Amino acid sequence: MLVGPSEIRAKVARKPCQLTWTIPVQTELQTSRLILRQIKRQDYSFFMSLNMMQEVMRYIDPERSEQKNAYLFEGYLPDWTPEARQTMMWSIEERESHSLIGTFCAKLQNPPLGPAEIGYRLHPGKQGHGYAREAAKAVLHFLFLTCRTHKVTAVVTEGNMASIKLLEKLGFSLEGVLRQQYRMADSWFDDLHYGLMRNELR
Repeated sequence: MLVGPSEIRAKVARKPCQLTWTIPVQTELQTSRLILRQIKRQDYSFFMSLNMMQEVMRYIDPERSEQKNAYLFEGYLPDWTPEARQTMMWSIEERESHSLIGTFCAKLQNPPLGPAEIGYRLHPGKQGHGYAREAAKAVLHFLFLTCRTHKVTAVVTEGNMASIKLLEKLGFSLEGVLRQQYRMADSWFDDLHYGLMRNELR
């Protein structure tokens, strides 16, 4: 899983953006197998369960408390626009079963132009079926083509090979390594920073 923007690391925009957004934005995204929609109050139980699973949070925040997850959840509920300061959190729904299988998030660091940072979580039972890549492609097209951001970034904790391979398949490039940047379970880990420019979208 990719580290979720705004949950662990905070960034500050260098200068305010002058572009204003004047039209409604359709945030629901659909693929052949998935529906991504903004998270709702009724998704609370799934969200809490997903974010308390050690298999899911192993490379993100394995010691995160239930209280912190509940606090974060509340911040995702207000209606989102590209100018919003909050993280956009999608619930990922499987079309065939109509069940929730994960979440995907994006944070525009300098709304609405970006760059944008992305992150995701997928239920262990739904991993290995290409869902993460399918959802990521939908989100990338949304960020680049609808929100018009020029760049999308992602931060991966060292050892998270599944997410590293996913980013590479999507065309992301490793832009830098912050050594021993993140502490988990009494150990220090490197942060790997990846980036994708709009003209590199596949």
